[in-house]
Amino acid sequence: MTRYTELEVILSHEHADFDALASLLGAALLYPQALPVLPRRINSNVRAFVDEYQNELPFYQPQDLPRGHVQRAILVDTDGVNLVKGMDDETTYFVIDHHTRTRPMPEDWQVWSEPVGANTTLLVEKIAQQGEVLSPVQATLLALGIHEDTGSLTYAATTDRDARALAWLLAPAQAADLGVIARYLNFPLSQDQRQLLELLQEQSEFITVAGNNVLVAQADARNFTDEFSALAGRLRDRYELDALFLILEKHELVQVVARSTTDAIDVGQIARALGGDGHARAAAAPVRMHSRAETRERILKLLDEQLKAHPVQPLPRRVFQIMSAGLPRTLPPDLVVEDALALMRRYGHEGFPVVQMAGNGQSTEQALDAETGPILTEQLLGLITRRDVDRAFDHGMGGRPLERFMRAGQVTIDEDATLDDLRSLMAHSGWGQVPVVNDRSEIVGIVTRTDLIRQGEQALSLPFQPREVAHRLEHFLLPEHYHLLRMLGRQAASLDYTIYVVGGFVRDLL
Repeated sequence: MTRYTELEVILSHEHADFDALASLLGAALLYPQALPVLPRRINSNVRAFVDEYQNELPFYQPQDLPRGHVQRAILVDTDGVNLVKGMDDETTYFVIDHHTRTRPMPEDWQVWSEPVGANTTLLVEKIAQQGEVLSPVQATLLALGIHEDTGSLTYAATTDRDARALAWLLAPAQAADLGVIARYLNFPLSQDQRQLLELLQEQSEFITVAGNNVLVAQADARNFTDEFSALAGRLRDRYELDALFLILEKHELVQVVARSTTDAIDVGQIARALGGDGHARAAAAPVRMHSRAETRERILKLLDEQLKAHPVQPLPRRVFQIMSAGLPRTLPPDLVVEDALALMRRYGHEGFPVVQMAGNGQSTEQALDAETGPILTEQLLGLITRRDVDRAFDHGMGGRPLERFMRAGQVTIDEDATLDDLRSLMAHSGWGQVPVVNDRSEIVGIVTRTDLIRQGEQALSLPFQPREVAHRLEHFLLPEHYHLLRMLGRQAASLDYTIYVVGGFVRDLL
């Protein structure tokens, strides 16, 4: 009877990103008896890194594994099994994965899972505790894993643990190479990928599902041979999305690539219902016997069912949920600058609505000092900011009335308006503090740009619908200037660069 060597292997998911590859390395450093096996399909930037540094990395191709029985499989950055030769019903499993569990694990599986932004972080923490000595290439790969899966520490799931693990890798003792990290994080798209990305942008739908912003993009990709995952990442980072679904027609099937940026949407569950797999934040599915249109309808139906079956407390979406309720402090138009400055210093506010108040529009010092502020009985005239007051005072105009320096206008927002409405209003008006009114046009609170930022909203970012900005750009500029920007944009795209317009022009455009 032939006796086989007992093996341990380390496996990850297909279409491996840097967090998956770095997790393979990290687990190999912690469990040196186990053989780290590359997935059969890995992203192009990851493949390029492996090709460049293959002599300094311990990875095995699946076909190069020694003959033997796989006694234990360590699954990293996934809880799905990627079978290799030698595995059978007696193989045991150890999962090391930072993703939220979306399905029950078999009782005999060992699971190590903690809520961090990158799976690599879990392994780096243990490596540091054990005093492992890393080569610069090892440190660089581990740092790439954390950078890519946390958006360089900018994604919402990022934790302080990710930052500390990354700092440890960048320390002189480990010497992760920032130049190499930057090169592989900003890996250029191929010409085919750029063309397909342009098609996807042209055929994008922006849909709101149960308050979540979802992008669905379709394209005919029958003549496309490169990977799709990089395109999903580019679109995810370009727009403010809760989820995106790419629906790509191939010769024999429709390929779906999905990404989520919120715990409310589990794209892995949707992919499994379509016949694919993945985890909550990234998944893919090959769909057979269905057209692109049919696949789109199935995705939206599954998404709607998921959100109804497992509702997650949504982030605030309405102004009344984030405003400071109650009658805001206001100032009369005849108040002089130096008195307004004193009040701003006293209360710490960066701006006040300017209103005509009781009777003849005059306000007494007693009313201004009252804990509840003055009683508003007349109309809103404008807004005065701390910056406006400081500038007037510094120019020796402390005795002049506020009405000479305020931003005139009657900018208010309804308490039931969405945060997107508020963001757009602030961008168009330039008001960073906006009075909130009820259905009787009574002021019931005030909302500030800081309130938006605290909710993770970017008050000056582009509106959700990008075509609206493109339309404004065409009509805002002289024809020769518009065509110049178009030419610069095409040239930048051909080089895989991002080009920006900066300055007051952008504020006026938005």
